Amino acid sequence: MITTKEAAARLGISTQAVQRAIFRKTLPAEKIGRDWMIKDSAVEHYRQTHLRKPGRKTSESMRERGNKNVLRTMANRTARYGLPMAITLDDLEFCRKYWNQQCLVCRDKTLTRHLVFDHWIPLGRDECPGSIPCNIVLLCAKCNKEKNHDLPATWLDRNHPGEKERVLRAVTEYFESVRKAFIGNKELDSYLD
Repeated sequence: MITTKEAAARLGISTQAVQRAIFRKTLPAEKIGRDWMIKDSAVEHYRQTHLRKPGRKTSESMRERGNKNVLRTMANRTARYGLPMAITLDDLEFCRKYWNQQCLVCRDKTLTRHLVFDHWIPLGRDECPGSIPCNIVLLCAKCNKEKNHDLPATWLDRNHPGEKERVLRAVTEYFESVRKAFIGNKELDSYLD
C-alpha cells in the first residue's frame, strides 16, 4: 500500500487530484490514521480507466463525455418544465462546429471562459419550444450568466446593444442552417411546425 503522495507521483497527477479521486470513489483507498493508503493494484486500475491513454484524442473524448453530461442535465431541466427534449450528441457537435467553438456574442475562444449550450429562449418562458436544436446556441459562461432567464432581445439591449443586430441575424441564420441540416428528421419536424 502507498500514500496519496506516492500514488500522485506514479500517476503523474497532483496529490489533490488523487484525493479528489478518493472522495469521488473512483480510486479505492483506506484511511489509516491521518493518511489515505492505496493498493498498488488500485493505482494501476485507475491509470488504465481514468487517465489519458497514448494516442487517444483527449479533447474529443472529454468533449463527448461532457456533452453526454450536458444532455443528461438538459433532459432533467427540460422535464421539469414539461417541454420536449429532442437534442442529440450530433446536435451539440453541430452547434459547437457552427460557432467555431466560440461564444456567438463576444466571440471569445479563451479557455478561461468555458463554453455552454444555452437555451436561446429560456426554459422558464412561455415562448420556449423546449430543448430542440433550433433553441440551442453556444455562449461563454459570462454571457450565459448575464442572459440568465431574459429573452434574447432584452438581454442584448441591456448588455450588448452594439452587437444586437449582428447576433440576432447570426442566430437566425444558424437556426435556418439547423433546419436545413435536419430536414427529414420526423421528430424535429414536429417541433418546427
